[in-house]
Amino acid sequence: MTLSASTPRPTERTTPLPRTALEPASGWAEAAAALPRPGTEFLGFHLVEELGKGAFGRVYLARQGDLAGRPVALKVACDITGESSTLAQLQHTNIVPIYSLHRAGPLQAVCMPYLGRTTLDQVLRQITGRPTLPSSGRELRSTVRGQKGSTANHAPAPSGPPPSGSFEQPPEPTPTPALAGQGPHGWERLEELSYVGAVLWLGAQLADGLAHAHARGILHRDLKPANVLLTDDGRPMLLDFNLAEDTKLRGSAADRAAVGGTLPYMAPEHIEAFLTRRGALDGRTDVYSLGVILFELLAGRQPFPAREGKAKDVIPLMLADRRGPVPSVRVHNPAVSPAVEAILRRCLAADPADRYQSADELREDIDRHLSDRPLRHAPNPSARERLHKWARRHPRLASSGTVAALAVIVLVGTAAAAAHSRERARDLEARAAFADHRAAFRDVQLFLDDRNQSRPRLDEALARLRGVLARYGVPEDGADDRWLAGPQAGRLPEADRRQLREDVGEAFYRMAQVAHLAALGAGDPVERAARLGLAGRWNEAAGRYAGDRLPRAIREQRAALDGRSAEAAGVPPGSARDLFLVGAALTQVGRHRDALAYLEQSTQIDPKDFSAWFVRGTAHLAVDQDELAAMSFGACLAVRDDFAPAWMNRGLAFTRLRFLDRARADYDRALGLDPSLAEAYVQRAAVRAARGDLAGAADDLGRALDTGPSPVRVYFLRADVRARLGDKAGAQADRAAGLRLTPTDELSWIGRAEVRLADDPKGALADVEEALRLNPFSAPGLQLKAHILGERLNRPDDALAVLDRAVEFHPDHVPTRAGRGVELARRGRRDAALRDAREALLRDTRAPNLYQVGCIYALTSKTHTEDRVEAFRLLWSALKTGFGLDLVDTDTDLDPVRGDPEFRRLVAAARAHHAGR
Repeated sequence: MTLSASTPRPTERTTPLPRTALEPASGWAEAAAALPRPGTEFLGFHLVEELGKGAFGRVYLARQGDLAGRPVALKVACDITGESSTLAQLQHTNIVPIYSLHRAGPLQAVCMPYLGRTTLDQVLRQITGRPTLPSSGRELRSTVRGQKGSTANHAPAPSGPPPSGSFEQPPEPTPTPALAGQGPHGWERLEELSYVGAVLWLGAQLADGLAHAHARGILHRDLKPANVLLTDDGRPMLLDFNLAEDTKLRGSAADRAAVGGTLPYMAPEHIEAFLTRRGALDGRTDVYSLGVILFELLAGRQPFPAREGKAKDVIPLMLADRRGPVPSVRVHNPAVSPAVEAILRRCLAADPADRYQSADELREDIDRHLSDRPLRHAPNPSARERLHKWARRHPRLASSGTVAALAVIVLVGTAAAAAHSRERARDLEARAAFADHRAAFRDVQLFLDDRNQSRPRLDEALARLRGVLARYGVPEDGADDRWLAGPQAGRLPEADRRQLREDVGEAFYRMAQVAHLAALGAGDPVERAARLGLAGRWNEAAGRYAGDRLPRAIREQRAALDGRSAEAAGVPPGSARDLFLVGAALTQVGRHRDALAYLEQSTQIDPKDFSAWFVRGTAHLAVDQDELAAMSFGACLAVRDDFAPAWMNRGLAFTRLRFLDRARADYDRALGLDPSLAEAYVQRAAVRAARGDLAGAADDLGRALDTGPSPVRVYFLRADVRARLGDKAGAQADRAAGLRLTPTDELSWIGRAEVRLADDPKGALADVEEALRLNPFSAPGLQLKAHILGERLNRPDDALAVLDRAVEFHPDHVPTRAGRGVELARRGRRDAALRDAREALLRDTRAPNLYQVGCIYALTSKTHTEDRVEAFRLLWSALKTGFGLDLVDTDTDLDPVRGDPEFRRLVAAARAHHAGR
C-alpha cells in the first residue's frame, strides 16, 4: 500500500502489490492495531494531528522533543525500510528528505521535515470544484491558501492543555534553508506566471527531481497528485517512495519489489507489467505519470475516462484507452498553446520510444517554452506561436548587448538602429497579436456553426464574441473607430487592417444574431424588447465595419429584426462568406431548405470553407438528405480532418443510410480525436445495437457515462439495452439512477419525461418545461409537450398553441407540421389541416409521414367523404411497408373510416403483402 498526505480521489484506483509474499497478513494486522493516536507520545515525538492515513499506516504532524520541539512529519507504518533506504540516496530540493529512521515493535517511523500539508491532489479537488480554471499563478496561490489549516483526515485535538513548546503553524512560514537562496522561486516565481505557465513551472521542478532520482537508479513508480507536496513557500516536492524501485538491485537478492502503482496515472507498459508481473520499467514510465498530472492540472480532468468495475474487466479497457490517440488538452482549456500541447503529447505517447527519453529532456523543453525559446525535443506545429515567441525575445536582444556593440562600432547609427529595432519588434508584436486574433476568431466561428440554441450556449457565444472585440478595445456599440489607430491595429499592413475590420463587422453581425435568437426564445416581453434593441444596435455596427463582405447578410438580418420579409433580394451577395452567413442564419431559425440554396452557392465559390460545408451538412441532415449530408461532411474532412464533430456527424449520416461499418469507423475516428465526446459513444452504441452487439452497445454507453458530467438520458438508453440483454437488475438500476439524478441538458430532460410519461404525465410535462427553459427552440421538446397536453392532459387548445410555435420555429420539421395537421383535423379545421398535410408531403414521402398525413385525411373525411380516397391511398403506401400495422387497429384518428369495407380490405391486403415480403 502507499501512504500519502491525502487519500485517493474516488476516480483513482490504487493497486500496489505487497512487497513480498513472505510477509504474513497477521503482521499487517498487528501493525495496524499498534498505530499510535494523535495527542500521544511515540518514540520521543509528540503527535499533534494526522496529516493523512492509509489502511496500515499514518502520517502525523509531530514535535520532536529532543530537538527543541521542531515540527516534523512522521510517517509510521509496518515496513518502510525500503523507502527510507531509497530516500537516503536522494538529496534534492524537489524531493522530501528524511531526518531519521526509528523502530518500535512491528512499526517503523520515518522522520521528515514538515514543509506544509497541501498536496496537488487537494489543489485539484479545489480546481475541479470551480466553474472555471484559475487564470494566473496568483489565483493558484489563493486556491492553495484555502487548503491551509485543513487535512485529509481530521483527528481530534489532544485533550488538556498543550505541552510547553507546542507548535502552531505560522501564517506565512519562512522558506527552509534547503529551498532558499536560489533566485526567484516558489510563490515569488509562480505569481509572475499565467496559470498555464505556473503549472509548467511546477512540472519542470518535478521533472528535475525525477531526473535526480533516475540518475541514481531510483524509479518512483507511483507518481500522482497525492504524492506531490506543494510546500508552504510554493515548491513542489516528490513524496512517498514506498513503491519505488532501485534499479541497481535488479537481479540481486534484495530485488523483491513487486510492481504496483495507481492505475489512472500508470503508463501502458506499467499496466502491462502489473498484469503480467514481469517486465522492466525505466524512467520514461515516471515521465508518463507526470504528463498525466500536468494534463489534469491544465484541463481540470484526467486525459482518459475513469473506469469502474472489477479489475479484470476495467484494466484491459484502460490499457486500450492509453494505446489510442493522445487526447487534446486544448479542447478543455483554450489557454493552452500548441507548444504546451506538444509537450503533453510527447509525455503521454503510448510507445516509450516516442516519449521524452528522460525527465531531463522534459525539464529542458518546459524551461525553453517558459523562456520563449523553441522546443528541442517535441515538435511545435504552430508557426504563429514560434513567431510570437521570437517577437517577445527580440526587444530584449535589441536593447542590450547587440545594440551596445553596434553603438561602439557606429556611434552615429545607434539611435536610428535602436529606433528601427524597437519599431520592428512592435510591428512583429502587432502581427503576432493579429495571428492570435485570427486563430481565436476561427475558434469562435466553429463554436457558432453548431446549431445548439440552448440558453447557456447562446450566453457562451455572446461572451466569446465580446472577447473578440475586447482584444483590440473595440467599443461594444461600435461607434468609435479610434481603436483602429491603436498600438496594435495601427501597425498592421493595410490588408491585415482590412481583414481585422471585416472580422469585427462579422463579430457584430454574429452578436446581433445571438441576441435575435435569444429574443425569439424569450417569454417575457420586456426581455424580448431589450434583446431586440441590442440586436438592432449590433446590426448597425456590423454594417459600419463589414463593408462589402456581408451586404446581403446584414440587410436580411435587419429585415428579420424589424419583423419584415427580407428586402435584400436586389442586393447581390458580396462574397462566399456573405452567402454562408445568410444560409447559417436561416438554419438557426429552422429554414433549412431555404438555407441550402445559399450554402450550396457558398461552397461552390469557396470549396475550402470548412464552416460552409459543416453547416451545409447539418442542414442536409435536418431535411433528411443523408447522402448529401455525408458528402458535405466528407468535404469538411478534406479541408480539416482533426475536427471530431465532423467525423461524428458523417457517422450519423452513414447510420441513417444503413452504412453501419462506415458509420462505426467514423465514430472511432471522432473518439480518437476527442475521447470525451459523449455523444459519439451514444451514436456508436446505436450502431452496435443495430448490428446485434448489445454488449458492445452497453459498453459504449458506459463509456459515455465515464466522460464526466454525462447526459442523464444515457442511463435510460443503457437501461433499454440491458433489458434486451436480459439484465433486469442492471436495467432497473440504470432507470432508477436516471430518475434520481437531475438532468443538465435539454435531451436528458426530454428523455426523463418520456420515461415518466406513462405513470406521471404532469411530472413529464414539468420535465419538458425544464428542457424548453434551456432551449426554447427544442423541436422534440415542443413536440412532446404538445403530445402531453393534447393526448394525456386533455388540453387541446394549449397543445395547438405549442404546435403553432413549433412550426414557427421549425417550418421544415415534418413531424411537427404533420402533428399540427392532425390536431387541426380533430377540431374540424379542414382547410388549415390540409395545408399542413400538403406541406408535409412536399418535404417527406417516407412511411411514417405518409401514415400521419393519411390520418389527417381520415379525420377530415367525417365532413368531406371524398377525402377518404386520399386517406386510403396514403395509408396503403405506408402500411404495405409494415409501418403502422401495430397501430392501425387502435388508432382513434382512423375511427371515421374504420367501418368502411374498403378500409378493412386495405388493412388485410397490407398485412398479407408485408407477410409475403
